Amino acid sequence: MNVPSLPKKSLKLHTGSEPDHIPLPTIFTRRLEVIVPAHSPHEARLGAQVARYAITSGVRLADVLSSYTAEETRTKTSTSLSARDEEGAWLIDGQLGIFLMKIPKEIYQTLGISGKETDGAYTIQVDLKDKTTKQYSRAKDALAGWSKVWEVWTIDDKDVTDPPMLKLPHIIKKVEPETVLLKDVLVPSGLPLVEDEDEAWIELFEWVGMCTIGANGSPR
Repeated sequence: MNVPSLPKKSLKLHTGSEPDHIPLPTIFTRRLEVIVPAHSPHEARLGAQVARYAITSGVRLADVLSSYTAEETRTKTSTSLSARDEEGAWLIDGQLGIFLMKIPKEIYQTLGISGKETDGAYTIQVDLKDKTTKQYSRAKDALAGWSKVWEVWTIDDKDVTDPPMLKLPHIIKKVEPETVLLKDVLVPSGLPLVEDEDEAWIELFEWVGMCTIGANGSPR
């Protein structure tokens, strides 16, 4: 199974829960090729694995925070929204229920939101699960006066077309596998005649995890 060429533009991915792990452009440079018997259940199951993500233009950050309610924070744990350009980067991590933003000193002083200084830039973190905090109120008020618009990337394990901000101009991208019939495959001897399907899928996704690590800088 060969994965087709991915979009030239880079996806914004978030790995880890540390505030300094702000989303950075990451072009997929790894792919996983899986060889399975033709017309087998494995072939059908792998062929159905399609990833989708949305790219929305003209998004104001204040509108994103307003539309991202406390209820969504509890239910949309698989959703990740992020954006990055020369003026900074930000991320909403659905699993953690937090908003992270990293901006240069000049913009930080203009916005007036308290944050942590790191290597000349400032990281701001806001808990979206509790909108009664002073930090959330200050961030909301400060961002309401910021007219900047972003190109936002939305990734969701379930339905990427659901976020309210997709009423704005957007495109939906998808990445799907490609099946190629190979006629010169050498099958290793000594393989078990009957394979435990659950165990096989666990092993497969272990390799997927290793590819994910590799895409973020590991030499694996």
